[in-house]
Amino acid sequence: MVNGHGDDLHKYPHVKANFSSNVYSDTDNRPLLQHLEQCIPSVLGSYPEPEPYTLQAELAQHLGLSPDEVLVTNGATEAIYLIAQAFPSTRTSFVEPTFCEYRDASLIMGHSIVDFDARLIGSLQMLWLCSPNNPTGQIVEKEADWIREYPNTLFVIDRSYEYFSQKNLTDELRTHNAIYIHSLTKRYRIPGLRLGYITGHTETLERIRAVRQPWSVNALAIEAGRWIVHNRLPETIDRTRLWEETDRLARAISLIEGYEVTRTDTHFMLIRTPHRANLLKKWLARQHHLLVRDASNFHTLTPNHIRIATQTREENDCLIRGLRAYQGKALG
Repeated sequence: MVNGHGDDLHKYPHVKANFSSNVYSDTDNRPLLQHLEQCIPSVLGSYPEPEPYTLQAELAQHLGLSPDEVLVTNGATEAIYLIAQAFPSTRTSFVEPTFCEYRDASLIMGHSIVDFDARLIGSLQMLWLCSPNNPTGQIVEKEADWIREYPNTLFVIDRSYEYFSQKNLTDELRTHNAIYIHSLTKRYRIPGLRLGYITGHTETLERIRAVRQPWSVNALAIEAGRWIVHNRLPETIDRTRLWEETDRLARAISLIEGYEVTRTDTHFMLIRTPHRANLLKKWLARQHHLLVRDASNFHTLTPNHIRIATQTREENDCLIRGLRAYQGKALG
């Protein structure tokens, strides 16, 4: 899906607060950006490694894995499409609503898509799980149990938002039937660079490597990844404050008549509003310069669903006022 994601700032150039992306605006990535600024002259004058071998080896050492168990990608999205491509014509399912790219990638690669039913997991060749899930923010509690119970199903577990999780996630299982997608983009507020990685069984990752394009991860992204690993994945966010603010924002919105806020385990949340999401989004962007995610294109959701990610207290207060103002306009 090329269009229909959040963070479509190119359509709304005057936005002052962006709630449509799950990136946190108060992330302190200044040391990383200063490092990259110094590196630009040296890294942009030549091709990067065809596959980011050096970064993979350094990341693997940090994680206590072998380099063959790590595959660095051009963001989580490249990981999704590589996995779908490496296992074509597969009987596949997803626990929905969830990130649309799993379905889109599977369709492009000729997968046979089955509506999810926990009783049928054993008949699936592949099951995609997003934990914490996008757009609900909820953790998949049965992840590890399913992996152990169904050894013939390949579980693709997207942990792009693991850093923002309020709950402890289960440990990664080093089994042949589980691979994990990770993102450094969200944690370090560098979505423009695109940087993620896959961890999993050596033979499974070798199959995925066989379909990747050379030079898919650019030199500046590789340099960012190496700096992050060399600094032992430094903290950039006061997560306790972020979670407290998430709870405050969710309570305030749930008090607006007709708004239903889904329980979340992270810093973003799914909301069913009494209004058409596309109209609410456009009005907030044009009248209040605030951008929310129209979530109506997530499979199984309604035209009234939006998704927002918690930002700073001041920005969140602006959103609360904007939602109340639209409610008053609709009722008036």
